[in-house]
Amino acid sequence: MRTGQAVVTPGLSRQASYFAGGNYRFDGWNVYAAYNVALGVLPQGSARTGQLGVSVAAGSGNILASWARTRNASDAAPDSRRDTGAFGYNYSASPRTELYAVLQLDRLSTANRARTCALGMRHQF
Repeated sequence: MRTGQAVVTPGLSRQASYFAGGNYRFDGWNVYAAYNVALGVLPQGSARTGQLGVSVAAGSGNILASWARTRNASDAAPDSRRDTGAFGYNYSASPRTELYAVLQLDRLSTANRARTCALGMRHQF
């Protein structure tokens, strides 16, 4: 990596990040929550993210839902907000294999909306 005034100035930038999260299991469903703060220097800025999610047992799998909001503040750019929601289902095909389908909706306050669809298989070795 090249270093220099225009690319990177060693010792003049840093980031501190703080994260707290947890989950609670009820009978047949789980609730998840998390909060993250990232503070940066050069340029001065911060990002704060809160996330809530739920997983509900349904058939041989789980219905999944999650929502997160990030607020960005910076001296170098206008403040912005990002909202991200996801809805999906994961199916337990075997004790080590899951199939999943997820639709994610994303909205940045300074840009258009976006949608992402994910289909896949997860196998544990």
